[in-house]
Amino acid sequence: MRNLILGACLLGAAAAVAEEKTVAVLPLSGVLDAADSATLEEDIRAAARETLGPHGFLVLDASQTAGAPPDPRGALEKLGAAALLAGRATRMEGASVVGVSVYLPDSPAPAGTVRIVGIGMAQLRADVPTKIQRLLNSALKLAPSPAEPSPRPGTLRLPKPGPGPKPEP
Repeated sequence: MRNLILGACLLGAAAAVAEEKTVAVLPLSGVLDAADSATLEEDIRAAARETLGPHGFLVLDASQTAGAPPDPRGALEKLGAAALLAGRATRMEGASVVGVSVYLPDSPAPAGTVRIVGIGMAQLRADVPTKIQRLLNSALKLAPSPAEPSPRPGTLRLPKPGPGPKPEP
């Protein structure tokens, strides 16, 4: 009987540890169409897996978070996740801007926020890995985040233009 109780306790503890180490990505809200939103969500999941995998975290698939409430606090409770990423997309002056925040169960506000910016999906997707890695490392205190150098006052950062359509004669 004693071994049965000990086994049940160990199994419960293992389940609690496994539950603690999960990370969820909620569907993006905002102006992106469904296909672009799904693509960007998968890029965010991939960046989270790459960043958090070595630390023992499991990033849930879209199918595992499908029934979660849209609000981050409710989703954290329902999924029992250690962290949750939620984002909203908007457009500003021709560029797409996706704000992504990371929420932790014991924090009343987001533990960190990052802006992913680009003109077109290619630039948005290229911006995801470094921004998500920095966000998660900082919010979950996994690695010190290097400070970004502040631009000189009056400096406007524009994305580098990619190959565009060739002009017709």
